[in-house]
Amino acid sequence: MHIGILKTDAVRPEWVPAFGEYPDMFERLVRGADSSARFTTWDVEAGIHPSEGEIDSVDGFIITGSKSSVYDDKSWIRDLEGLIQTLHAKRKKMVGICFGHQIIAKALGGLVSKSEKGWGVGINVYDLTDLPFEPADEAGMNKADAKRTADSGQTHILEPQTLEHKTLEH
Repeated sequence: MHIGILKTDAVRPEWVPAFGEYPDMFERLVRGADSSARFTTWDVEAGIHPSEGEIDSVDGFIITGSKSSVYDDKSWIRDLEGLIQTLHAKRKKMVGICFGHQIIAKALGGLVSKSEKGWGVGINVYDLTDLPFEPADEAGMNKADAKRTADSGQTHILEPQTLEHKTLEH
């Protein structure tokens, strides 16, 4: 499996010795399940994007979190939206973490806006909704009967009790 990582931010320098950069963290996580996984990282915040051939050679993409907001007026964010639309048109699998999932939703036609409740961090409780698989018995997750579809056509698979649209399946 070949995974492309679209890096949208850098880890604070004082944390790098202990944790590495964002791509390092995701590589460790995935290699825990598949030691043969291969990774290529593109620093999209710095304007570095995969070529057409590179896109075709990758099985799926991870889009990292960022201190930037998807509604910030930055050229790299607009360029990333275009890349996401290309990946979607090519039916490439994408996983977005925090900023990453928000930019996927926005690029595919969803509405993303600043939460009136501010930042959400820490332990959260989620209700599982219309899943494409039978969920494992995970702490903090409850199976629910509800299904919602967001504006950009994805299915909600996790809904936190305090915020809407935390996890989406595209």
